[in-house]
Amino acid sequence: MTAEAIEITVEPYGVLDDLLGGPCLSIDVPAPHDVATLLEMLVHRFPAASATLQRTAVARDDRLLAHDALLTSGQSIALLPPVSGGQPHTPRLTYSPLDVAALMAETEDPTTGAVVVFGGTVRAQNRNKTVTAIDYSAYPPLAETAMRRIEDEIRARPDITACRVQHRVGRLKPGETSVYVVVRSGHRDAAFAAGRDAIDAVKAQVPIWKNEYFSDGTRDYVPGVPLDPETSP
Repeated sequence: MTAEAIEITVEPYGVLDDLLGGPCLSIDVPAPHDVATLLEMLVHRFPAASATLQRTAVARDDRLLAHDALLTSGQSIALLPPVSGGQPHTPRLTYSPLDVAALMAETEDPTTGAVVVFGGTVRAQNRNKTVTAIDYSAYPPLAETAMRRIEDEIRARPDITACRVQHRVGRLKPGETSVYVVVRSGHRDAAFAAGRDAIDAVKAQVPIWKNEYFSDGTRDYVPGVPLDPETSP
């Protein structure tokens, strides 16, 4: 900690408990030691939580704090993400278990005749080895934008009324779901084709990496494909 910095204890609630990796952590806040600077430090340290932190309220005891409120060393500060019902859509990138029910509800359309759901899960065997876990990491700003663009391109097709993608990051075990694609269409052929194209685009265009852990104690990143500026947002 530098001479100018003060140490603050932050207590994240709701989804921030997952995004920030625990119920309590210490943050060194440089001058001017205010709430805005605290949030900037958290975004720098936890980029995957950036979108949520931008909509997070900060409280001390029983009072919400303005962004220019000054902090003092040793304080405990609560981080309060949007409350239930306040989030406009299911996040595309999340550390939490994926919620296919939320995606289904978000895309619900009684005028359509077909819904295709693709779920990708962690395999227990890969490259002739036993997989014990996979660490998924991402570059959140581009990953969110790329998934949104893929959704928009799929929805622009004739007969497609909805497309939503959600991908999990963090450590997953075999059998856990890492990605969902939900597509709704007037007819099944269009829905199946759109679902396949959407997941293929996610695999090729979204900056997400897989670091596989094996039962023999080794680990290795899954070989991928270079990102193409022509397909970038």
